[in-house]
Amino acid sequence: NCASDAKKNTFYRAFNSIRAEKFIDYLPTILNLNEDIIFVFGSSSIEGFFDPLKFEKYFNKKVDVYNLGFRSIDCTNQRILIERMKYEFLKKERRISKTYVRLETSQLTNKFLSYSNVGPDERFINSVYNTELFKKKMYENPVVLARILLNNYIFGNTSASDVNEYLIDKYMLKSEYVTDKFFKVWVDPLFYDKEPWSYKKKGLYGWNLPESEDQFKLALLELKKKDSYNYSLEYFKRCCDINNLVFNKNLVDEFIENILLLRTFSNKIVLFYYPELGSDIFQTLEARMQLKQLMIELAKKDIVVVDLSADIIWETKDYEDIIHLSTQGLEKLYLHLSKY
Repeated sequence: NCASDAKKNTFYRAFNSIRAEKFIDYLPTILNLNEDIIFVFGSSSIEGFFDPLKFEKYFNKKVDVYNLGFRSIDCTNQRILIERMKYEFLKKERRISKTYVRLETSQLTNKFLSYSNVGPDERFINSVYNTELFKKKMYENPVVLARILLNNYIFGNTSASDVNEYLIDKYMLKSEYVTDKFFKVWVDPLFYDKEPWSYKKKGLYGWNLPESEDQFKLALLELKKKDSYNYSLEYFKRCCDINNLVFNKNLVDEFIENILLLRTFSNKIVLFYYPELGSDIFQTLEARMQLKQLMIELAKKDIVVVDLSADIIWETKDYEDIIHLSTQGLEKLYLHLSKY
């Protein structure tokens, strides 16, 4: 199953499980620090781009920032992570000083629901829940529980990292299912950090090879190719309805529940939004109305969105592609977010 369906984000879900597992391993260390703890939640636009070490420099006091971006993550699995975090923070009688959450509008649509494997992922649950949460939560969902127990039996109760080593590394990246060059470049671990969640980099998962490496240069050229904008636009139209934004009520409700859950152990929540490159051109009038209505719905729950489409003048050079910010764009983001 891990190596069978790249188009349904199966690789991403397996990778997210390993990334979450590594973060949970480091969480006790983070909780033992005395500084104000800040987390930044989001999808790939946070995971591989948002640098906590750079963001920390924009504060006038000592803070400890961590990247909790997970590519293509849905609200259900994000909630699983939040529940474990709440358990550990309350156990230590601590609270998060501030939580930043990127409003990922494209991942709240009907098309995202049909395109991605939305729902509780047994690998993610296995990586994140401890025994107490597992017993409490999983008996509410006997189907998922059965799949987890079966997986544990088959793999001899191995970790998500072991599953990754035997299934993903040996089969997925050399598989006939991964044929698109652009997709290969993004998922191939040869071009990325070895640790899916690094304490040294505070969760930023980025490029790791020097520019002198020929393979790295080739990969970089592939990502920087002239049609990367059109490629990413067509991809996000296909997977996430980025041009129409027909939201799914259940996904929106789940997202709101996650924000409210974070609020129970975080002193402040900063929900922020920035536009996709060219959204003023490719988005329909209905999409803009949907986005406005979503922000109204959030406000009804006392959740205010920091709309950075109004606060920042975004330029083409601020983006790597349609949705991911460049170094320059990130500097603008750091500067404005640090004010909230």
